[in-house]
Amino acid sequence: MTATKLPDYDHHSAAAAEENRQGAHRSRTRTISAALPVIAGIAVVLLSIGAVSMVIGNRRSASSDSSASGQALTEDTATTAAPTASADPEATPVADGGDAAVDPSVEVVLLNSLSVNGLAGRYRAKLEDQGWSISLVDDAKSRNLSVSKIYYRDADMLGTARAVKKVIGGIGVLTENATVYPGRVTVVLGQDAQ
Repeated sequence: MTATKLPDYDHHSAAAAEENRQGAHRSRTRTISAALPVIAGIAVVLLSIGAVSMVIGNRRSASSDSSASGQALTEDTATTAAPTASADPEATPVADGGDAAVDPSVEVVLLNSLSVNGLAGRYRAKLEDQGWSISLVDDAKSRNLSVSKIYYRDADMLGTARAVKKVIGGIGVLTENATVYPGRVTVVLGQDAQ
């Protein structure tokens, strides 16, 4: 008996027979190659969601900073005429001279350090009569300051802080303070405001 090879059997037909076989190793290869586009699509969606949440988070952070800006300056507990650099390293009193630009679109925060009802309301009326926008009127955490303080963020806001001081009758000490929210001047009314 001699083994004979069938005439229609060759290596091509063997490969065709192998392709028709169904086994776990064959279907797994197809599943992975079919899953790659799905995995890539999921990665793109997750990256997009992450980018959107970062943008939304930054906007929420900015809005919470603006609502807390009036509160940041109320931590001052000094009751002296002017703060010293050692008492408040971020606050620096300045001279009233100079000719910095005035920006009337700046919002003013009014805080009352005294127990005098209606004091901040009187100063609010003075400022609004001159066209200033008041973003917050509240009680200050620091109490009974002897001299009012007018806080501004940096040298660019000095002229505006001076203009606010002039409108409220020239009272108070101009003080540069890095914790002031950009685009605002904060006035903490003291005993000289009565």
